[in-house]
Amino acid sequence: MNTTRYADWLVAVRQAATELRESCDTLIVVGMSLGGALASDLAAGRPDLVDAVALINPAFAAEDPRLVALPVIKHVLPTLPGLAGQIRRTDGPQELAYDRLPLKAFHSFVQRWDGLARDLVLLKQPVLLLRSAHDELVPLSSANRFLANVGSDSVRQVWLPNSGHVATLDYDQELVLEEVISFVGTHG
Repeated sequence: MNTTRYADWLVAVRQAATELRESCDTLIVVGMSLGGALASDLAAGRPDLVDAVALINPAFAAEDPRLVALPVIKHVLPTLPGLAGQIRRTDGPQELAYDRLPLKAFHSFVQRWDGLARDLVLLKQPVLLLRSAHDELVPLSSANRFLANVGSDSVRQVWLPNSGHVATLDYDQELVLEEVISFVGTHG
């Protein structure tokens, strides 16, 4: 993954959405964390492809002070330990995630945050925004940044009171599913 960058991932997402749109009348994208940023970027940049957007703890900002060292440290260390384990529930499924965080790839994502925040004004589609109360990876300031910049006049926020970052596998899993299914039913 350290040989690709955010721009490469966005190209792949656009290609997949274009292919899907050829056979689907409606396309609703759902993204969590980095996937939420990619879904938002797709909707803002290619509104002809996307009818609605559901976001689960999307990443548009972080408050980790170590990020200031990222532009330098990525040249010294190719990876750091991964970011898995952001689930509060101990009796449920485990998150499948990379065991290492590729720093050059991650830095390309961080570098996109300011430009994406500016581009969010172009995201006019209906949005479902799900936010976890116990997210230790993506701070509330990330969702607040999204809300301050998004161009949509139809944003529904849902608070996930019992989950960490990976809400789809955490205590609020059923609430996430209910909300996304309802959103898709309304906009699909």
